[in-house]
Amino acid sequence: MNIEDYIAEQKDVPFSDLPFNEVDNGLLSELAYMDFGGVFHDTETMVSIGDVTDRYFAEHSAEQIRKEGVFWQLAPLLLLPMKEGVRFRDIKVSHYVNDVDAETNMQFAAMVFHLTPHLHFVAYRGTDTTLVGWKESLLLSTHAQIAGAHAAVRYLEHLGKELEGDLLVGGHSKGGYFAMMAATCCDAALQSRIQTVYNNDGPGLHEDLIFSEGYQNIREKILTIVPESSVIGQLFFNEGEHHVVKSNAKGIVQHDLFSWQVEDSHFVPAELSKFSRFVQSAMGNWLEKVDEESRASIIDTVFTLLESTGSEDFHEIATDALQSAQTVFKGLMQLPEENRNELLGALQALIGSSGTVVLKSILS
Repeated sequence: MNIEDYIAEQKDVPFSDLPFNEVDNGLLSELAYMDFGGVFHDTETMVSIGDVTDRYFAEHSAEQIRKEGVFWQLAPLLLLPMKEGVRFRDIKVSHYVNDVDAETNMQFAAMVFHLTPHLHFVAYRGTDTTLVGWKESLLLSTHAQIAGAHAAVRYLEHLGKELEGDLLVGGHSKGGYFAMMAATCCDAALQSRIQTVYNNDGPGLHEDLIFSEGYQNIREKILTIVPESSVIGQLFFNEGEHHVVKSNAKGIVQHDLFSWQVEDSHFVPAELSKFSRFVQSAMGNWLEKVDEESRASIIDTVFTLLESTGSEDFHEIATDALQSAQTVFKGLMQLPEENRNELLGALQALIGSSGTVVLKSILS
């Protein structure tokens, strides 16, 4: 079964009988992809899951979401069964923020789920389909302190002053990275209130942060959960506990949390696939060969080409793939020779790193 089946099975079991667990974390991390902007009325600061459900589906059709939604766009459908049981319907949602800024390459969204008056789950949203969101995610490979990471730390520190009790911090994909960053960089007093940091198939941190006092203080509280064929979750450094879980999807699509398999109140254990270990090694070799300044330049060049299509997200690009490809190719030919050679050289280096890894796997 998956997280939807888990809701149906456990919806009438209160947290007092079945404490918050890794599957609950996955469920709330998935809900973080939902747009909560229209569910708060006037000066309301906190709304229950039950009321969120009623208000959201007064304006949206479940049938349309099922028809048109993919991956995280299906998150609102989780609300319908959640509303039906005592475990989830009275959870309160608050402190919703959603900030996308193309100038600073920031796509940041977060919210708080209040499980009890003294236990709160801070959820960071992962990468959406916007070009801004994906550019920010790729910029993680150039330096640790991207704009969204700064926002994640400030957000958690603000909550620490406003909320009483203990905190759980989590997110999926880039949201998991933000959770780790915030927990690593907040002050020691706030770190002591954090019970667990859930990184659901998100990248690790840069090496300089791994050796920081903040990370060492929080390391034993970090739980990273990745599917068998994890890609994003294998990037950079993470010394925290790792759980590999079974997915019913193939390849990179296993990143979709809806595909993770559940048994009772935990994800079904599995082993990291050869594909995932290959990606980890190949990307590691490539990152070592390309310095951070060059990586930043390459990313800017790639997204300049994508933005030349006039699209704001990958759905728009995919809608007219041929026209988009022609625009990108034309833009590539018009790039200054230095930028064009840099981009082609980076692609050659990645292919070369991958070939080396394949050769090593054959010979071993």
